[in-house]
Formats: sequence, C-alpha cells, structure tokens
Amino acid sequence: MVNKNLLRLFLLFISFCAAANCPVIAFQKNHTFQDLEKLLMQHDYAVAAIMQKMQAMESRRSAAKAQYLPKLSTSYRFFGDGLNLAEEDFGRKHFLTLRLSQDLVKLTKVRSNKIDGINAELDIIASQLQSSKRFSFLEFRKAYIEILRNHSRIFYYKRLINTYEKIIKIKRSRYEEQEELLTEVLEIEKERINVRGLHAYYQTQIKKQKDVLAEFFQLTRFDIEWNETELRHVPIREAKLLAVAVKNSDGFKLNQAKARLADIRADGSMYDNVTFSPYLGLRIRGDKFNKLQTGPEVGVNFSIPLWLKSVRTNKHNQYKYESNASKLAAEHEAFELKQKVISVLHKYQLLDVQIKNSSDILDLLNEKTRIQESRHANELRNLKLDPVTLLELEAQIAAKKLDRICFKYERDQFYYELIYLAGMTQPKNFAYHLAKNREVAMNQQTKGIWLWNTSEVLKGEPRARFIAFCKSTGINKVFVSINKKVVSSIEQSSDLQTFIAHLHHAGIKAAALMGEPTWVYEKNRQKMLRRLRFVLDYNDNTIDPARFDAIHLDIEPHTLAEWGNYKKFLLNNLAETIKLANNLTSRGKQRLPLEIDIPTFYHKIDKTALEKIVQNADTLTIMAYERLTAERVMKSVENIFALVNRMGKRVVIGLNAKEFSEKEMLENLIKNVGDKVSLEKSYAGFAIHDFHHYRNLIEKRNAL
Repeated sequence: MVNKNLLRLFLLFISFCAAANCPVIAFQKNHTFQDLEKLLMQHDYAVAAIMQKMQAMESRRSAAKAQYLPKLSTSYRFFGDGLNLAEEDFGRKHFLTLRLSQDLVKLTKVRSNKIDGINAELDIIASQLQSSKRFSFLEFRKAYIEILRNHSRIFYYKRLINTYEKIIKIKRSRYEEQEELLTEVLEIEKERINVRGLHAYYQTQIKKQKDVLAEFFQLTRFDIEWNETELRHVPIREAKLLAVAVKNSDGFKLNQAKARLADIRADGSMYDNVTFSPYLGLRIRGDKFNKLQTGPEVGVNFSIPLWLKSVRTNKHNQYKYESNASKLAAEHEAFELKQKVISVLHKYQLLDVQIKNSSDILDLLNEKTRIQESRHANELRNLKLDPVTLLELEAQIAAKKLDRICFKYERDQFYYELIYLAGMTQPKNFAYHLAKNREVAMNQQTKGIWLWNTSEVLKGEPRARFIAFCKSTGINKVFVSINKKVVSSIEQSSDLQTFIAHLHHAGIKAAALMGEPTWVYEKNRQKMLRRLRFVLDYNDNTIDPARFDAIHLDIEPHTLAEWGNYKKFLLNNLAETIKLANNLTSRGKQRLPLEIDIPTFYHKIDKTALEKIVQNADTLTIMAYERLTAERVMKSVENIFALVNRMGKRVVIGLNAKEFSEKEMLENLIKNVGDKVSLEKSYAGFAIHDFHHYRNLIEKRNAL
C-alpha cells in the first residue's frame, strides 16, 4: 500500500512539473576530460569578450562600405530686402539648392583604405582570439593533469604510510628491549610523519583544485570524471617543431598585422583633408513663393588645406616608423618563441629520460624482490627472509612508481605546452605536423581481434561486412584461425588470399591463428609443425598483399583436465613447444613474428619456464579475462610486464567481450588501462576476444 501511495505522489509531482513548466531532475553521466574540452569555449569570458570585439569590428567594416557613397545635401538662404548686389541671385529673398554630390577622393582612395585598415584590425583580433583559445586549452589541460598527479600522490603516499607502519610495528617489537637500536624506528617514524603531512596537504589541495576547475564550468567537482587523459607522444624533431611554431605564431602574426595596418594608414595619410566632389543640383530662387524660378546646376567642390604638405609628410613618417617597429617586434617575437620552444622541448626530453630511468630502476627493484622471494622459497644457504627487507623494497618501489607517474604527468603538461607554442589545440594535429611521415603520425597501437569462424567471412557480402566492422571499431589486426576447414578451403580455392588482401587494403594486418592444448605433449607437436609449415609454404607461394603478417599461437595447456596436478610439467612442455615453433618460423624465406597467448598466472607457477616462453616469442598476448576494472587488469599483468620489459619483447593485453554488458564499459576499460600502461616500454596495444561476442555487444548497443 505504501509503495502504491509513493508511486501516486511521484506521478502527481511529474504532472505538476509538466503543467507548470518546471524542470524535472535529469540523471546524466559525469563530464569527462573530452566533454570539458568541448565546453571550454562556452565558459571562457576572455574568448567571449574578444569575439564580441570582432563582431563590433565587422559591423564597423559594413558601415565603412556604405559611408562614402553619394551624398544628398540641401541649403536655404533668406534675405529680408535682398542685398541689391550686381549679381542677380543675391538680390532675391529666397534661395534654395538641392545637390547630389560624390567625393571621388573618399570613394576611390579613402574608402578602400579604411576597409583595408579595418580588415587588418580584424586580423589582429583574430590572432588574439586564436591565442586566447589555445591558452585556455593549455591552462585547462595543465590544471586537469595537476589534479591527476595529486590523485597519484595521495594514492602512493597512502601506500607508503601503510608500508612504513608495518615496518615500524615489526622493528618496535624487535628492538623494544634494545634502546640503542630504536633510532632506526625513529628514522622510519620521521619518514612516515613527512609522508603523512604530504598526504594530508594534497588531500586538501585537490579538493580546492577540483572546486576551482568545476566552478569555471558551472559544475561541482562531483559532476566531473577525474580519469587519465589519452595522450600519445610522437618523436619530436627540433628543427621541424621550430619551423611549425614560427609559422603558426600568434605573436608573429599579430605584429605582422600591426605592420600592415600602419602601412595602410601611411598610404591613407596622403589623401587626408583633400576633397574633390562633383555635384548635380537644382536651384530654386525668387522674392515670392508663388513666383519662384527653378533651374539645374552642375559644379565641383575642391579643397586642399594650406598645411597639407607638412602634416601629410609627418603623418606618413609616423605610420612608417610604427610599421617598422611592428616588423622588428615580429622578428623579436619569432626569436623569443624559438628560445621558449627550445627550453620547453629540452625539459620535455629530460622528463623522457627520467621516465626511462625510473622504469629501469623499477625493473631492478622488481628483480631484487624476485631474488629475495626466490631465496626464501628455496631456503638458499639456510637464509631466512627478513620481512622488513621486502617491506623496504616495497616502499622503494612505491616511491619510484610515484616518481615515474609524476614525471609522466609533468611530461604531458610540457607536451601540451609544445602544442600551444606550435600554434595548435589538438594533439593529433600536432603529431601529424611533426612526424616524419603519416604512419608515424598516426602512431597506432595494435587493436586486434580473434576470428575463430574464418570460413564464415572468407568471401562475398560476409567478408565486406566483416571488414567494415573492423574499420568502424578501429580493429587493425585480425587473428585469422587456420583450422582444418580453412586448410581444406585454401587447397581448393583462393578465398583466403583474397580475404587477406582485402584486409591489407583496408589497413588491417592478419596473423595466422592456431592452437590446441594437447600440442604441449611431444607426441602431438608434429601436428603443430605441420600446421606451421602449411602457413609458411602459403606465404612463400603467395604474392605480398595476401601474405600473413605473423603466427599467433593459442595453445593454453591450463585448460587440460590434468593441469591441476601437473602444472609445472605442462608449463615446461609449453616452453619446449614454443621453442620448436620459433625455430621453424625463423627459417622461412620471410621470417614471421611469433605471437603467444598466455593467461595472467604463469609467472606464479614457474618463472623460469615463462622466461623461456618470452625468450622464444616476439609478442605476448596476456589474456586478462574476468577483470572489469583497470586496477584489476593492471595488478594481473604488472609482473609479466616487468619480465617482458627486461627481455625487450612486446605485450598486447587481451580482454573478453563476452564479460561486458555494454560496449562503453569495454571501451572505457581499454582507454583507462591504456593510459596506465602507456609508460611500459613493451606495451603494444589490446586484443578483443572474439569477433562473435564483440559484434553481439555492439549490435546490442545499437539496438537500444
């Protein structure tokens, strides 16, 4: 009964709002970084003021076009008794003239000169407007990134505080009766107090920063999603950057426009106060209104001031000096801009080095941790692992990760500043103009997809739909299953050749996908080798556009029933199987890269076996399935990344489309994880399992 009453009240409220034109509360998702960028210009008062100034100047230009058209004038004179002069006209009481005149100097010289001057002023305002827009983007992006950096500080400071508290607890219990050793505890206490103070400071600071930024957009900080931005850095050539920056410099353009305006005014000063105005008119005269005489009149008014030469020369010189000053200012602006670009670029490059050094140090610390854990596991030389040692390593790793991510955010800020100095607003345009070629400019990471039912899309309309699907979803690599049915099809027709050629024409790579769990057993490896030879022979006997780009093995021994009892044995067998595959694929006329699918837990079973697998592969695809948050994905892959980074191979992260209820959930996870792993030198992109489930997910979204 209560529920029914509440429902009635709610419906009554809605009806009242509709009748009274009241706004009904709407629930909408929070604003992302990209959403705020789109709203930025609507809320920037400086930009709005300049746009109003530009509209005023455009109205002034329209007025100037009509200002010097023909002029209609009239004059009337009255003399009570006449003047009785010899000239008859002046002997009349009433004298009226109507004249249509045109000042030819103003029409031909002054008018065009004034419009040119207004156009030059519009160019100046346009330069100011573009500069203001770019500066707004820069300030917003730097403020947003600073908030993200403070988020990371809070997260890692909290982790450090927890680690220090564990160390303090252990050492206090260990040294409670040895006062002389308690100084070690005090040192850790000092570090904890320092970090706790920083943690509290940034917690307060970040609220203020969020409120200030949200207030600018007339929002609250709870209306904004504070997620990492997607920013792909491209190699920057200093000479190209300087050329682009000078070419697009608003300051340079501004001073050039000022110089042009001064030149226009210098030309206009030659005609100031000179009048040459022919006219056509009508004269009406007489002593009485009922006896007026009328007649036409034609003439010309010409005037020139006596001081024209002196004033004109001085004005002309004044504007010429102003023009020269603006031209020199433009050159100085270009010089200062180059110095600024070089300074920011060097800071950006230094941060690149610091990020790399931090990554290398993290690799060393992770390796040190691994060695310590290995000693403990194997009880090497009867050494017992001191938990404080691992906690101290954990604190060092957390501190170094914080350094690295702070360097990354600072580098992003400098990257945006370089975009601003280069006279652009969008990173993709900046990347395109600075890259050596279009391929580098696009800077694509892999976005792959598993295709198991290859025969269903090999030809005709299904093939066209599949390729269109890949293009619309950004898929740039397909793992094409080479099963028995496909092998039979290849032997009977050229459908596969045509399929791969069409993929390549669309800019999509193709990897030969194959694998069975039983291939890990020695007796079954010949099946794998036969399938590999088939693909290698296919490539050797096929023209370039129809060749495979890689071999993709999906063996997965952990799906076998016996895995639970023979994990290490099967994992070592897999390592031997991969070694055989690598030996074979390396001998072809054109070596094919070898890609291997692995789950997230192999490193926990046998690190040595996993190292052998990595050593014999070019790329690992980590199947990070059943993990729906960026944090869980990152936690599951970080150990494998550390290993692959050290061995110089590449990593693709695999996600399972079947586990997502909405397309946006999958896309957001790809974006968020991509932002977090972008600093990993082995990171190569994502892959989605599989085409069937991904298509269903998208079709479900489109049906809503």
